[in-house]
Amino acid sequence: MTGNRFHVDVDELHTVGTTLEQAGHGLNDQRNRVPGEPADAGVSTEIVATAVRSLLGGVAKLLGDIDTAVNALRSSGSTYLDTEDRVSQGLRDSPGLDLPFMSPTRKTETDTPWWTR
Repeated sequence: MTGNRFHVDVDELHTVGTTLEQAGHGLNDQRNRVPGEPADAGVSTEIVATAVRSLLGGVAKLLGDIDTAVNALRSSGSTYLDTEDRVSQGLRDSPGLDLPFMSPTRKTETDTPWWTR
């Protein structure tokens, strides 16, 4: 995660899945060479590798969805702030508008309210 942004490298997750699958094949080959053990003993490492690859794919999708949501929120937030800044600046720059709440001289809420001036 960089800042508030998730980076999802789906290719990297697929590479991990492929590596796990290859490791599973290697373990199956070794298990099948053990003397006195049946060739189908235990849980197939291919099944485990497939399950892990499926899990990683699901994680990649969820991270992608989170990344999309974060970007959408960031975009909508910055759009809102940009719009608010432009409107505020437009009101400040408009001649003839007397908006006390926009007054640069009113520093705090304890200053004299505009309606009592």
